[in-house]
Amino acid sequence: MKAWKICLALLTAPVFAQSPAAPAENPSPESEAALRARIDQFYQAQVTGKFRLAIPVIAEESQDWFISVGQSTYKSCATTKIEYSENFTKALVTETCLGEFRVHGHRMPVTLPIPSNWKVIDGQWYWYHIRETEVRTPFGIARIPPQDDPDAPDTTQPPPPMIPGSPFAMAQNILQLVKVDKTDIRLESGKANEDAVEVTNGMSGPISISVDNTGQQGLTVKLEKTELKAGEKARVVFRYNPEDPSIGCSDCAARVSGEITATLHVQPTAQTYQIRILISRTEPPKK
Repeated sequence: MKAWKICLALLTAPVFAQSPAAPAENPSPESEAALRARIDQFYQAQVTGKFRLAIPVIAEESQDWFISVGQSTYKSCATTKIEYSENFTKALVTETCLGEFRVHGHRMPVTLPIPSNWKVIDGQWYWYHIRETEVRTPFGIARIPPQDDPDAPDTTQPPPPMIPGSPFAMAQNILQLVKVDKTDIRLESGKANEDAVEVTNGMSGPISISVDNTGQQGLTVKLEKTELKAGEKARVVFRYNPEDPSIGCSDCAARVSGEITATLHVQPTAQTYQIRILISRTEPPKK
């Protein structure tokens, strides 16, 4: 009986030895908690504007790059996604940050997803910089010009100046790709006439446009298109007609003069353009 048990043990031992333990599907709670704490430290430094406090969680080879590029402050940040790789020693983190853009003299709150790369060094998580060839934004893909040697790693030098290191600065450049050819419209009140603003979408993704109702009788606004694909243009036509059937007093409408403001909205960039409509009084044509 003992011999039988010994033989069974010898036969089964190699079988168990050849079945390695299945890899873990999730990082340990301690590792993820440590990563989240380091992420919070990194982005809290950018919320408060005390960027030096982020240095202890930045890999040494990327510290010069971080210092050399311009940094922006955010109003708040939150970790929305963590993707692990290489047996949980690296992570791609998506941080959603709220900030304020100042474009064309206007201020607007904007929320952007900001990716960052993290890796374990000597048992600690550190942020590090990877040279990218393109950046995905809410408005399309912004391409980064290649270096002279595209295969050479770059973790210490800042990117070319045409792609700012700050996500907000980069977004400001993207927003400037939406243009209007003018912001003043000139009309006459004594006859049916029109003027137009041309909107150009220079971004790599689509935009939508709309104009608020001015409330001025006899003044109509017509958009050639409300959806503009990448590279498309569209006119916003402002027309004044003193004999519009909706006007109760056509003689009064013919004597209108003054200035009206119409607001042109662009989405998803949340841009607004104030279109100034100057209506001058003219004598109506003789019948």
